[in-house]
Amino acid sequence: MPVDKHIKTAKFLSTLLDNQFDIAGVKFGIDPIIGFMPVLGDILPATVSVYMMWIGHKVGVPKEKIEQMGLYAAGDVLLGLVPVLGDFIDFAYKSNAKCYEIIEN
Repeated sequence: MPVDKHIKTAKFLSTLLDNQFDIAGVKFGIDPIIGFMPVLGDILPATVSVYMMWIGHKVGVPKEKIEQMGLYAAGDVLLGLVPVLGDFIDFAYKSNAKCYEIIEN
């Protein structure tokens, strides 16, 4: 897959998970919504985060930045483990958008 395709995929996933919707000026994606589902709500976003790290690797993001992406992903997973509160924090944390910014730059 060409580099441009990887970057477009990362942008799509980032937008879908973190910024797809805008209600009263609050942007959010499906990540906090699926976070309310037991098990799947924790596994799916973590899987996407690992995929974003892989995309970063494929497009030549430096190792230090890949590690930073991993910290964002770990933070997202750990916050998501907190019942109910973690799901609401997910509306603001936006780890996938942060990872996409790293890939884009």
